[in-house]
Order: sequence, then C-alpha cells, then structure tokens
Amino acid sequence: MGALSVSSNMVEVSLIFGGMSPEHAASRESFSYVYDQLCTENCGVCISHVYYVDSDNYVSFYDFDRSWHSRDYMVSKNAVDYAAFAKHVLGANGYIVNLLHGNYGEDGHIQGLANIVGLRGTFGPVLPSSLAMSKIHMQCYVSGSQSTIKVPATLTLTDAKSCSAVAEIKNLFDGLKVVVKPNSLGASLFTERYTVSDIEISIIEDNLRAIFKYDERALIQELVEGQEYSIGCIRLDHKVVVLPAIRIDTKRGFFGHEEKHRIGSADEVLMEEDTVEILHMKRVSRDLFDELGFSHMCRFDYILTPSGDVYFLEANPIPGLMRNSILPKMLNGYGLSLADMILNFVSQDDMKVMRLSKVDYTID
Repeated sequence: MGALSVSSNMVEVSLIFGGMSPEHAASRESFSYVYDQLCTENCGVCISHVYYVDSDNYVSFYDFDRSWHSRDYMVSKNAVDYAAFAKHVLGANGYIVNLLHGNYGEDGHIQGLANIVGLRGTFGPVLPSSLAMSKIHMQCYVSGSQSTIKVPATLTLTDAKSCSAVAEIKNLFDGLKVVVKPNSLGASLFTERYTVSDIEISIIEDNLRAIFKYDERALIQELVEGQEYSIGCIRLDHKVVVLPAIRIDTKRGFFGHEEKHRIGSADEVLMEEDTVEILHMKRVSRDLFDELGFSHMCRFDYILTPSGDVYFLEANPIPGLMRNSILPKMLNGYGLSLADMILNFVSQDDMKVMRLSKVDYTID
C-alpha cells in the first residue's frame, strides 16, 4: 500500500450526477461527498462545472461556485437534452467525472454517447459497463472464465413469465432459502431473502411485481450462507491496482438495501492482512477487471462459505462514492484520496492510445 505522488498543478474537472434512475438519490449523495472532497484546499483538483441530470434525463449546467453547498446544484434550471449537453461539453473540452449510478449512468448508455462524440471523462468502454450491470450475464461470464469461483444457482424471471413464476420457483427452490433481486438495479433495491414456502410465496410475488415496474428481469438465487467481502480495483498509471479488501458484517447475516443505507446496520471492516481466500478473490477481481477492460474503477462482491468456497455475487462499475460507501474506505486504506485518484484518471486518459476506426478495402 502507498500514496500516489501527483503534480501540484491544479486540474479542472466537471461533475455529472443525478439521472433518470431508481438510484437518483444515491447519485446525489455520491456527488455531495465528492464535491466536498474536491472543495478541500490544495487537493490538486478544482471543479469547473457541475451538470445535474434530473429524473427526466434533462441536464442543467452550473458554473462552479465555491460559496454553494452541494444541494444548491440539485435543481433543474434551463435543462437541455443530452445532445445539447454533449455539444456544450465538447465546446468546453473539459474532463467529466461521471457520478451517474444505475440506468443510463453505468449501464452502457452514457458510455456509448461519450465514446461516439468524444467526451473526455470517467465514462469508460461500453462492454464492461453493460455486462456488469446485468447480474445474470456477468454471472454467466464469471462461471465460464473463472473455474475456481462458484456462482449461486439462479432462476431468471421476466414479466412475461410472471404467471408461471410460482411454479418455477417451487420447482427449483421449494423449502430452501433464496434471495430475490432485480437483475439490473443497484443499491440492493428490492433485494431481500425469503424461504420458499406456502407462507412466504405471496410475499415473494409482491416483491417480483415491484421489481418488474423497474426492471425487465428478476433473479431468484439460492441463499449462499457465509461471509461477504468486497474487492475494489482501480486503474492507476495504466496498471490495475487492487485495493484493500473489506469484510461486511451485518446483524442478520444479509447485506440488503437497509444494511447499505442505514448507519449502524452493517460494519464494513477494512482487512489489514490478506488471508489465502482474500488473495484468491483479489486475483479473480484483477483478472476480471483486466479481461473486461474496465478503464477506471469497479467493485466486486463475493461470499466466502464456511467450507472455503468463494461465490461471485456481482460487479459495480461505478461504485457508490457516498460519505459512508465502501470504495472511499478502500481508498483511505490504500493511502489514496479521491482527488488523487481523479488526478490519475485525468493523466492516464490524456495518454490513452486512440485506435484507428477506418480501413480502406475493396468489396467486389
């Protein structure tokens, strides 16, 4: 572990947050924390603009004002669509730190826009973002590429199959404990554990109906009993750096929405020493980060069972950067500030090799 040395010159960045997503509130909280951190004296980074995306996906532009609190930017004002936003940003030629969570922010949508029009920032490639946001497809990739990692037995349901959901759930999981979750939402929204029984099946159906209001797919997974760990990776100086692991302890042995967003519901313990199992999770995380081509950061979640098996849960391509979020704790354990991380992202992106996109050839 160690701190990164950075230039003393101030680097200007802009922040984008909010978005048309169930995770709009989480994005606002991430922005508040990052904004406060970058307003710290002598951090090496200064904010030039703030872009607030409202719940209808329209963007409001604000010049940075040091006298403003973060909440002062959370108002739609002369909002424009993304086409006008892209034109404005290209004219400003600035670097944008993407704090949009969930739908449209980390699922490949804004990544595609950024790559097509040439926006500079922490958007990253489309492929890893899209894949990571679909839990079932990421799970399929991990099970095919990592022979030493297990994935929970999973039933995928769609709204069209909801009429047969009870029969399918009972057929696979009757009498067993399961976790019900959306496929593509973050923040553990609508994520809860149940026992598949006549008593609880109606509650499961209610949860599925809630999920289908926001997501095309819902997942029913076997509940894997064990200790949850989170492994964060960032790219520094064009190399993948694995941050200190965090062990997640909860009172009810489950890390759901409540535990993630209520102080005192979970203890997130920074691991000062790596066990054999943690080293295993770190190697897998590094491989996944590199193979899929994440360009900035990603957090990977696992369950370690009492028998020593490691189960992959999910990947978070834009981890929460809220005051009490896991990634800032990892960065602190590594000796790296948010500002230093952003400075490095700007530096390495400025040196990024641009691939050719045109080849002349003849078609008969």
